[in-house]
Amino acid sequence: MRVVITGAARGLGAALTSRFLSARHSVIAVDCDWQNCKPGAQHEAHIRLQADLSDPSEIAGLVSSVRETGSVDVVIHNAGINATGPFDQIAVSAMCRVIEVNLRAPILMTSALLKQQLIAENGTLVFIGSLSSHLSYPGAAAYAASKDGLLSFARSLTPSLAKRNIACLSVLPGPLDTQHARRHAPQSADGTGRLDPAIAADKIYAALQRQRKTLVPGWRARIYSRIGTTAPWLAERIMRKAVFLPLCETHAETVREMPK
Repeated sequence: MRVVITGAARGLGAALTSRFLSARHSVIAVDCDWQNCKPGAQHEAHIRLQADLSDPSEIAGLVSSVRETGSVDVVIHNAGINATGPFDQIAVSAMCRVIEVNLRAPILMTSALLKQQLIAENGTLVFIGSLSSHLSYPGAAAYAASKDGLLSFARSLTPSLAKRNIACLSVLPGPLDTQHARRHAPQSADGTGRLDPAIAADKIYAALQRQRKTLVPGWRARIYSRIGTTAPWLAERIMRKAVFLPLCETHAETVREMPK
């Protein structure tokens, strides 16, 4: 199996890369910055590519590099960035970049791969969304919108790809124990309950083998998903208290500490 993974240098992307390499699959690992990342598993077919997914020209170059190696069986759209804080105090440029990386890039990349017939028959497109699609994510509205859009794209794409025997797997992870999650969490958050990205990677790998369409990895995430879909008012109250208000306090402290 040949796999493309974006955002592969750290966090869930690194865990997914290690999981596929350990199963002796060939991996094309993509990231915008390979410096200062933890050394990944080594494999003779492990290819590292560098690309800024906010730049359409670099996406085109990435697809050209993939074409040189042949068709792929799995594409995992994992790369994602965030911008947190009170909505009216987040720079518009930061929110635009979130949309570009999290939503526009997977659309452009998927389009190019399909047009150039680089996804093999019986292949799978994996879209790493967010549990925010079921819970909301106050304090990160642009991120939530990008991930909701990504999952809607996957749902809408699925019927049109059926005739080519290409499947889509939508993944809705909750908070993971990653540098990214720690950077965007409130300062008061202790990280309790965050899922180990290696465990999430195992579950995604298993879901691929079982040809599942959706996955909410981890029992805590599944509980919150159920709350969000059956009692959205309660989910919003929980998220406001647990995430939004602490994020606002963190933002206020950061502003106070900035040099005049």
